[in-house]
Amino acid sequence: MKYIDTHCHLLFPFYDEDREEVLLKVDDELDLFIEIGGDLDNSQKVVDFIKKISLKLLELLEFIQPTVKALILTLLTNLKN
Repeated sequence: MKYIDTHCHLLFPFYDEDREEVLLKVDDELDLFIEIGGDLDNSQKVVDFIKKISLKLLELLEFIQPTVKALILTLLTNLKN
């Protein structure tokens, strides 16, 4: 059984040196994580990160219910604008 982390800060500077390693560990141990921006600059980093991984995310969405998938696709589309 995996878990969901509903409030994390993996894009904070604290993780700059080992972020990729941490993200791999997160991928192994969590079903989902929700990255939270601590200020305006960090929130923009979160948006940029989501844009960067959106294609990978779409591949992972195959197992999600169609309604939820449609909602996530809409959110990702709005982020691109």
